[in-house]
Amino acid sequence: MNKRILVAAVALVLVASVSVAVYFSFKSNDVFSQLDDEDTSQEALEETKLTFYFQGNEPGDTKEVLEQVEEKSKNRLKANLDFKFIQNSEDYLGEIRSIIASGQPCDAFFFSDYFPQGLRNLVREDVIKDITGLFPKYAPSYYKYFSSEELRTATVEGKIYAIPNHMPTAQTLSAIVRTDLMEKYGIPEIKNYEDFEVYLKAVKQNQPEVIPMTFYESVMGLFSWINGYVMLDYSQGLVYRQDDPGMKVIAWESTSEFKKGIETIRRWYKEGYLSNGSIRPIDEASISSGSFASFISTYDAEYQYNTMLKNRQIEWRYKAYPLSDKISLRNSPLNGAMLINSKSDNTERVLMFVEWLQSNQENYDSLMYGIKDKHYTLADNWLKLPDNVDAGELSLSWAWRWPFTNIDYERPDSKSAEDYKKAYIDLINTKTQYPRHLGFVADFSPVRDLVDFRRSAFFSMEQNIHAGYLTPEDIDTYIKDQKSEGIGTIIAEVQSQLDKWASENKSNDQ
Repeated sequence: MNKRILVAAVALVLVASVSVAVYFSFKSNDVFSQLDDEDTSQEALEETKLTFYFQGNEPGDTKEVLEQVEEKSKNRLKANLDFKFIQNSEDYLGEIRSIIASGQPCDAFFFSDYFPQGLRNLVREDVIKDITGLFPKYAPSYYKYFSSEELRTATVEGKIYAIPNHMPTAQTLSAIVRTDLMEKYGIPEIKNYEDFEVYLKAVKQNQPEVIPMTFYESVMGLFSWINGYVMLDYSQGLVYRQDDPGMKVIAWESTSEFKKGIETIRRWYKEGYLSNGSIRPIDEASISSGSFASFISTYDAEYQYNTMLKNRQIEWRYKAYPLSDKISLRNSPLNGAMLINSKSDNTERVLMFVEWLQSNQENYDSLMYGIKDKHYTLADNWLKLPDNVDAGELSLSWAWRWPFTNIDYERPDSKSAEDYKKAYIDLINTKTQYPRHLGFVADFSPVRDLVDFRRSAFFSMEQNIHAGYLTPEDIDTYIKDQKSEGIGTIIAEVQSQLDKWASENKSNDQ
């Protein structure tokens, strides 16, 4: 994917991650309820302002929602909240750096491991603060959610620098298909790409006004996991075998599955399952219009899409069929996280805010769902949106939700949501696992020039594949060029770092 595609993909993952969470039951974990509201340690706090930055557009009711949170939390936090938003930026972290360097107010900001620059870079640049001792001290109950394995993702050289979210998601790619068309053409259950093509063929032959499919994923994303590969670094096209305990680094284009995957996409174009320009971001219009008969997306998209259809009073529904029964990768807890500005004077108060938010259902609702009876209502503890409120426009897609999402507090909205919850949790527990390299981020600075060329070439290749005109000769040329332009040097550098990381973490685990 090119840089524009990568940023859009991050936004898509945001929607998927948030939508998954709507179905999960919640529990009370009220730490603050054990304390008296007039606790003297809180009286000693001076009032302060906390400034958070998020990627996305500012919701219209931000000020009103934050005023509610401030009122509810005043006895604990004595903090005024200022949420700022960076809209549609292809260099979000670059803008964050500029804000911090200029001395503008910024206490914490959104981060995702989908960004091409990892924690290590931000630590090296002294952009983010070490919270190793502060996290468990000022957000103790939230800290306990995370295993040592998960906290390792937030760690650089033994120090914690990130506040993860508590919303498990996975890279379980599925065929998201229209159930009415499955039934109409008697298509059996889909278990793999071959079964999926039976559905696509039926749509192509019988529904000429409908585009059979679209997707928004790279060749590596589509075909590496089902063939037993783990993606080590997306932008560099680096993988290793899932069954390889030594994690030998491989260039994706050097595998036989690389060419097979491209030939599969070429066949989809030839058969008319894809059309020029049909590979594009999956947005609300394409979902609800029915102009696409299917999507390749993550398993949780089923509920997201059906919620959208229900809110629009559209009768037909989608169903997700995983495209392989192989174990897929569970996403890092840094999929959506908060980092604290190294220059912030409010580190403890930021962590106290996180603890307050995650300490009980009422606190969580006040930020994550907004104002009761305006942004949401409850019916026997089921989440219900007020009449004429679109889930895609209000609380379920607010830009600040992702890094604060907690599976324990997300409210289900129906009995069908509970059923989906059970299936989703079962899939997470039985069909996903963290990769061996969880917490490892390569430092590419020793091979920066080679890496920049590699990234540009890799994204260009993906664009050509998506456009449908990459020939077998082009592929051979690409593979040859990558060998001559230093992919071997990049792999040797990454392998050395990975081996060292694995050795150190093995020692730490013993």
